[in-house]
Formats: sequence, structure tokens, C-alpha cells
Amino acid sequence: MLLNKDNLKNHITRRVKVVEFDGFEVKLKQMGIKQQLEVEAINVKKASISDLVFPVLIRCCVDENDSPLFDDESVAELPTEIAIKLFDECLALNSLAKNDLEDRAKNS
Repeated sequence: MLLNKDNLKNHITRRVKVVEFDGFEVKLKQMGIKQQLEVEAINVKKASISDLVFPVLIRCCVDENDSPLFDDESVAELPTEIAIKLFDECLALNSLAKNDLEDRAKNS
């Protein structure tokens, strides 16, 4: 059966990973192409991987309804250790590598 507009959404699922911190679980959802392109656009404009932490976490960390878990304000309140761990897991889930992102930012 070929995919069409009606059944496309039902057949495409993104990978999900759950990361545990101190008894709490954070659901990570693989970003879609639009979200990855938004992150790439941010990466091209900035020269540091640190500029990508908030945008990646906002796009990748979701609640039980797959709605964003964080916004700009709440993600800024995360303890550094947790933010870095979540960021690393988000990059891995989305097949993104820190070195590649840093290299592309420097070369743009």
C-alpha cells in the first residue's frame, strides 16, 4: 500500500526515548524535518553549540501528550547538569553530533 495524505500521519512515528533523573522521567521525541531545519538555521547563525541547547530541548522534550515540555523561560531554569544530559540525549536521538554542529557553525 502506498502512503497518501490520509494515512501518512498514522504510519510515521518518531522514535521516543525516556530519560530518568532522580525518579522523574523526561520523554524525548525525535524532531521532524521542519524542526531539524530550524535548529540548523540557528546553528548557521551562531558560532557556539551553547546557542543550540535551548532550541533543541524545547523541540525535543515533550509531555505525555507530545506537547513541548519547556518554553524559553522554563528551559532556562533547568540545572546545568540535567540540561546537558538531556541535550546530549536529544542530539543522539536525532542523529546529530556536537562536533558536526560546531564545525558547520564555524564554517558558515
